[in-house]
Amino acid sequence: ENVAFSIELMREKGIFGDSNVIFVSTDFHTARVALIAKDLGLEAQTAPSDSVNAAYRFSSLVREFMSYVKYFFGL
Repeated sequence: ENVAFSIELMREKGIFGDSNVIFVSTDFHTARVALIAKDLGLEAQTAPSDSVNAAYRFSSLVREFMSYVKYFFGL
């Protein structure tokens, strides 16, 4: 949703497709952000930030894996 909302705002401001875009997200999330942006017509770069701690990182990786399943299979 954040990628779609960002693209909508860029279109409203008249900068969609005219500017370099960098999405900043947690390190485990950036690959899917780039895929979503590309699917929505935006060639974007990503910049990873560090995960908070090991426990959070593990649960987030599991969640991210399930997000890929949903993304690729539409579940």
